[in-house]
Amino acid sequence: MGRQAIARVAVCVTGLCPSRLNHAQNSIQRIAAGIINQHITLGMRELESQIQTRLTVL
Repeated sequence: MGRQAIARVAVCVTGLCPSRLNHAQNSIQRIAAGIINQHITLGMRELESQIQTRLTVL
């Protein structure tokens, strides 16, 4: 079974039309982007905290 056939079966089973699948994909991409941004923000805060601690020691 090829990828296209599997995709067709998935659409038939879930009842999702292509526009709904596109909407779901966009939603998942926004969530992933938010997680990445949050990860970057937390990493930057950690680095700032480490820098501040080192400056205090000096």
